[in-house]
Amino acid sequence: EPARPIPLAPLLEDARPGDVVLLGAGAYEGPVTVPDGVTLRGLGPERTVVRSERQGPAVVLGRRSRLEHVRVDTTIERIAWLPVVVVACAGAGAVVAGSVVTGTIGVSADDVRLAAVRAWGVTAEDVERLSVVRSAFEGMRWDVGIDVRRGAGHLIDSCELTGHLCAVHLTATVSATVRRCSIAARWWGVRLSDTEATSVTATVVRGTMRAVDVDGGTTIDVIGNAAIDGDSGLLVQRGAHGVHARGNYWERCRVGLFTWESPDVHHHDNAAVDLWEPDAAAVIGPV
Repeated sequence: EPARPIPLAPLLEDARPGDVVLLGAGAYEGPVTVPDGVTLRGLGPERTVVRSERQGPAVVLGRRSRLEHVRVDTTIERIAWLPVVVVACAGAGAVVAGSVVTGTIGVSADDVRLAAVRAWGVTAEDVERLSVVRSAFEGMRWDVGIDVRRGAGHLIDSCELTGHLCAVHLTATVSATVRRCSIAARWWGVRLSDTEATSVTATVVRGTMRAVDVDGGTTIDVIGNAAIDGDSGLLVQRGAHGVHARGNYWERCRVGLFTWESPDVHHHDNAAVDLWEPDAAAVIGPV
């Protein structure tokens, strides 16, 4: 008979800011809240597992607390495409690093950093300076990989996203950057809805209907990306203003650049190869 999980909460009762709580190999029982400034560290996602059978997140991170090198599981079943938040970053400056989360990471505080994690996705709303780097996310065909609503200074860097309906969706953000990502999604690769001062660079999108979709917003750079085997490399619509597209590469798509009701789009030095419609490297619609 497998050993029963070790209750995790008692191990953190006396932890103080600056403490590192080391977990050995085995299964630990949540849910648990990691106190402010405390690091909860395992021996790697294959050896240290935190599980919870209760509703709600299995791990909640406080201010400047850290979760490192563990796997976090839940028995709560997912309903359709709705996120199941398994790790909640509730304190400013929380960090999740080197961990696997069989669910979604929910962010509700500023200056959160996710590094080298694997999960279903990330949700964030009304936070500042979220950083998601060197991480991988796998979807179930109807969900969003990284879904960020409002806030400023977000960074999504060197991430791999596969199997989502929409890989990255930024809504009403300011000064956000998406760069060096690898994406394969059903409909949207990177979708920008009413964003300001956004940069999408050096990102490869494969087998996705709309590689980059600029849906409203202003001052947006789409530079040095590649879209392969999709419908459109770059779609600009709904009055987007101040869009600059240069150095992009669109191969085996139907259309390279397509604009609609967007009067201020600047494009140059883009390459279109083997398009389904040979004359559709740049299709400028009504403004």
